[in-house]
Amino acid sequence: MSKLIECSVHGKSEPAYTCAHIKDSLNDGKPRGFNMMRDDDDEIQAFCDTCWNASDEEWDALNADGPRLLCFGCLMKVAEINNTTIDAHE
Repeated sequence: MSKLIECSVHGKSEPAYTCAHIKDSLNDGKPRGFNMMRDDDDEIQAFCDTCWNASDEEWDALNADGPRLLCFGCLMKVAEINNTTIDAHE
């Protein structure tokens, strides 16, 4: 498991690295698609449908400011916005 981060809403939680659009969904409640995976270092990553299907060049343009950091609890909220359920052990 990764190091824990502190969230003002959920307390200590596992971090998730996301595209900007996942964080936008958390802020405005609009679904944009939800695609989650764990990388080779067992870090959680999540992407909207647009970023999930983007080429490397498109990804760079869509996420010029780099990945966003969310706690796992906030990530679960985004999954819910997108009518998706995730397990804490995924």
